[in-house]
Amino acid sequence: MCMKHIFFAFPAGVAGAALILYRLSAAIWIAGMVGSITGYDVKLSALAYLTSLGLLVGFPTRLIAAACAIAAAIITAVAPIYPLACSAAFILSMMALALIGPGAYSIDAVLFGRRTVQLPG
Repeated sequence: MCMKHIFFAFPAGVAGAALILYRLSAAIWIAGMVGSITGYDVKLSALAYLTSLGLLVGFPTRLIAAACAIAAAIITAVAPIYPLACSAAFILSMMALALIGPGAYSIDAVLFGRRTVQLPG
């Protein structure tokens, strides 16, 4: 009997390298946008930079990406700072990253990588 995987895999190889670039671009985008806006609170800026760092190293990628998508959607609805197309592209990118995951070259993969589960019986 073949059992399907319930959890997402951490792709390696070219796909894993592509996910590094994807996480890097998201981290740069967040840090760049926060850096370009003046008048932000220091605590909010620090939180945004920590978020970028989390995406960069791949820890906890799915949670951070989902939170970024939700936060960007709320900010776009309440106080649109950037053009709608830019915000929509960022939201969709973060949703995709939340679904795909960080890849094999991340802290998440080291902590929660593939494991073999032996069922009793």
